[in-house]
Amino acid sequence: MPSAPAPAPVPGVGAPAGGADPLAPLVALPGVAAAVEDARAACEALRWHEAYRRRWAEVRAETALRSAAASAAVDGARVPLETLRRAALGATDPGSGPAPSADPVLAQAVGAVRAAAATAPFLPDLGARSAPALP
Repeated sequence: MPSAPAPAPVPGVGAPAGGADPLAPLVALPGVAAAVEDARAACEALRWHEAYRRRWAEVRAETALRSAAASAAVDGARVPLETLRRAALGATDPGSGPAPSADPVLAQAVGAVRAAAATAPFLPDLGARSAPALP
């Protein structure tokens, strides 16, 4: 069976000639460089926060949940974080909203959570000297 022809290139979309960074001009906008530096400093401070270091597994789980919610939202499945948290924990009581199988948007978001959970065993523990073996 012949493969479908490649789509025609769209002018102005894709990698620029010479491999220049297409986002580089954004750094020149007023306040962008300072905001990037502030965000970098805040992330670094958080990384060394004592509560984070003691409860890193919980922080990682929350980060995975929020990342999955954001990923699902990019794909068009916007679900409130608390609804997604209840669904990920298997809530099926009437007060918790529709079951994931009955709501395709929620099912897509729960799928993103499951994908994040599937990768968790391959992440190293905080302070680990080596990474877990990949399959």
